[in-house]
Amino acid sequence: MTKKTRVGDFGILVRSGFSVTKALFSNFLSALVALGGTTLALLLGQEPGQSSLIEGSTAGGFIYIAIAGVLVEMNNSGHVTLKSTFVQLTSLVMGMGVALFISLVE
Repeated sequence: MTKKTRVGDFGILVRSGFSVTKALFSNFLSALVALGGTTLALLLGQEPGQSSLIEGSTAGGFIYIAIAGVLVEMNNSGHVTLKSTFVQLTSLVMGMGVALFISLVE
């Protein structure tokens, strides 16, 4: 992750109610987990078939973040309509379709 992403993560944590100290510590822990995951991916990714397992779990994590975090935040505006929910879910599915298409073409 880049420095801008880490600063953005820090801002989100502080806005969510974390103290500055807890936000810095949580950001540090997530960076350590990212390093561990990168190491694991490099070690396991050398064997055929293992890289698709890593890619699948990574994609699942991003989908979870999209559904659990982003959609909930978008619906907190106070006026949730069936149309806005449909547009959000359609956009999510289209994004997943584009990612699948790119991975199949690649």
